[in-house]
Amino acid sequence: MLKRVWDGTVSLWVTIAICSFLLFVTALGFMSARAYDRATQDYQTSRAYDETRRQFEQRCAGLEGKEIFDCLKEQIETAREPSRSEEDVRAQKEMARWALALLVVSGVLGVLTLIVTIVGVIFVRNTLEATRLGTKAAVDAAEAAIHNNTIIQAEQRPWVTLERQIPCEFRASGDTGMCKWKYGLLNRGKLPAQRVHVTQKLVRGGGFGNPLEKAFRAFVDEARSNALNRSGMVVFAGDALSHDTTSMTGGLFEQPGNEYALFVCVTYQHAGGVGIDANLLGISASQKPNALPPQYELLSFGRERVVE
Repeated sequence: MLKRVWDGTVSLWVTIAICSFLLFVTALGFMSARAYDRATQDYQTSRAYDETRRQFEQRCAGLEGKEIFDCLKEQIETAREPSRSEEDVRAQKEMARWALALLVVSGVLGVLTLIVTIVGVIFVRNTLEATRLGTKAAVDAAEAAIHNNTIIQAEQRPWVTLERQIPCEFRASGDTGMCKWKYGLLNRGKLPAQRVHVTQKLVRGGGFGNPLEKAFRAFVDEARSNALNRSGMVVFAGDALSHDTTSMTGGLFEQPGNEYALFVCVTYQHAGGVGIDANLLGISASQKPNALPPQYELLSFGRERVVE
């Protein structure tokens, strides 16, 4: 910005110097023309005097009395005619010269005013641009500070994750079912997690009319809204609950379908609000042939996982 202001100031002073030089040249020419006219006038006056004297000696010599007076008057009038013409011509030249000087001065002042206006407009535009850039820099700095603060807050909070075993036991008969599986909880953050609670739901669905993903999102929303009203345990930073926790989850299937899944949502509280680790786990038959009883596995269902 300082460079732009400096350039604009230098340009303005250069313009003023050029216009001042033009005015000086114009004034010098005007004064020279007046001096030339004055010298020419003196020369012409001297010539007119000599010519009038010569004419008087030629025409009035030898006359007497009133005749000499009349001859002298006639010679004076004859000599004044060229003088009057010269005076008229000089007056016209003087007026034309002043008009030219006025035109030059007006033109120089007009150019100077135009240049000053342009420099002012450029200065205002550069000032506005600098203000815009300064505002943008301030906004960027504020956003960066908010982002850094968010990162710091994210680092200084608990992060509880569900650690499960893949094999499970599953039975389904009619509209009822049961799933037996093992899991653990691990706090990967730097602060303790309060009111840690695990919510589960065994569901059946699938197909175009009853997608499991839609039901899973509704399940997560309900768990989030109830998180502040539930009691639970405390998991300290770096601590892990037993990975051998056995859960027996039964369910009364409300929807028809040929796909079974287990919804699991871990909710906990921290200084910034509610933390969530929700998983949609599909129940799939094991690929081991001739296994008795039949074995099942809990597998992640696509990308359906919510971490907050």
